[in-house]
Amino acid sequence: MNFTDKKQPPKGIGIIALEGASQLVSSSFMAPALREKFPQSKIFLITRQNLKEVAQVLHYDGVICGPWMKWKARCKSITHFIDLQKQSDYKGYLKLLQDLDVRPGKLNFKLKVKAETFNAVKNKLIDKGLKLKKFITVVPGASSYEQKPFSHKAWPFTSEFIKQLLDKTSYQILVLTQPDDFILPESNRVFTLLDKMSLDEGVVILNESKAFVGTDQVWSRIAAQMEVPAITLFGPSRNELIQKNALALTAKLPCSPCQKDFDQFDFTCHDNVCMKIHSPGEVFGLLQSSINL
Repeated sequence: MNFTDKKQPPKGIGIIALEGASQLVSSSFMAPALREKFPQSKIFLITRQNLKEVAQVLHYDGVICGPWMKWKARCKSITHFIDLQKQSDYKGYLKLLQDLDVRPGKLNFKLKVKAETFNAVKNKLIDKGLKLKKFITVVPGASSYEQKPFSHKAWPFTSEFIKQLLDKTSYQILVLTQPDDFILPESNRVFTLLDKMSLDEGVVILNESKAFVGTDQVWSRIAAQMEVPAITLFGPSRNELIQKNALALTAKLPCSPCQKDFDQFDFTCHDNVCMKIHSPGEVFGLLQSSINL
């Protein structure tokens, strides 16, 4: 059916996104844009069961998970489908909307969080001793939502970078994930939340952060959507961030990026030189220019 048929607008639009949490977050700006173009239509997300929790903070009217035959039975109210499987970045998603004569609108917007969750997480941060809007969130490795081990994405100089933050600023530091070989500097201004958290809890943490610094994973995508000053370190993966507040450091090496598809990489090295090329001083300088440390 034709999206541009004014006499028969879509009854329901299904967005098929199966690749991973990062894809869901990166493409989530499409739902508000489609809703503005087709106000009478319901917008559904079709994804994998293990990504249902991620989808809860996104702006869809419903989430459909499970094997395709079950989707088909539950998709009777969906008359139009948009398959994201052949697109892997913001530019591809933007082109899909433009082909449908849909204005993309803002690439940044507030993700959905229940008021009780928002207040509970804020109180948890305060109870730990964190001062809201006075801490910098750091994610040195992959998030717990990544489907595969991404040790190649880990930034080995995170500890040195945190030491610079401690020496040169008065900000507190909150570390969300921690690779096994990562040693935190000892300081009463360094805090950790290493247990797996829900996406809506992470949204609140990033909302209360002064800035975000981390590797390319779901938290960096969420920070970009939320207009949080965010620095993302790229090595194996492609830089797909186009939001104004999202600053990217890329490796600029012949072997980088080695990403073939959305979550497929050609890891042939045993030494992630593409992440080691990002020095603590370079990252600190970029952060300093973005939030006036």
